[in-house]
Amino acid sequence: MLYENWRSRADLDAHFQQPYTEAVMARFPELPAREMELTFCTMTSPRL
Repeated sequence: MLYENWRSRADLDAHFQQPYTEAVMARFPELPAREMELTFCTMTSPRL
């Protein structure tokens, strides 16, 4: 399980376009025990 906070969806999208992320994602089908599931949430508390 990974838990990450991003300032914006645009920042997350930019992260997924980086060469290192694309390289990991290309191998992703062989890495986890089951299919990846992404859940997007909206932070409701003030940012520190």
